[in-house]
Amino acid sequence: MIDWIKAQYKKHRSFVLYAIAGVINTALDYLTYAALIACTFLPVEICQACGHIVGVITSFLMNRNFAFRQARGQNPLAQGIRFLIINTITLIVSVALISLFSRILPISLYLVKIPVTVFTTLISYTGYKFFVFCDRDKNKKDGGTENDR
Repeated sequence: MIDWIKAQYKKHRSFVLYAIAGVINTALDYLTYAALIACTFLPVEICQACGHIVGVITSFLMNRNFAFRQARGQNPLAQGIRFLIINTITLIVSVALISLFSRILPISLYLVKIPVTVFTTLISYTGYKFFVFCDRDKNKKDGGTENDR
């Protein structure tokens, strides 16, 4: 059983570490969002954007150094640009969804963020794994990705 668990961890290591980093950056994102909702009169969309930005900064640092550390040898500026592209997409999606859900769902502004976070997490992980932190040298050695063949 222990060997099976170790094998599964090794097989899914980047996702497990992404999930741990995700819990931390999501908590910081949510705490920022909730504090702004509770303590300011800012529109919900601005609160969402501020929380998202705090989460994005934390996410880049944690994912680059832990979850996808095989990509640390890559140019950090190029990685940062790809990271910003993915997170600009998730920011736009999250603000649009928070705006929509806060108007149509009869639940608290604190709870409306939950389905938004689930959806944007799926977008982020896919983008990080295959675009931001992918092992570009391995793809070159292997003759490119399967999509390139």
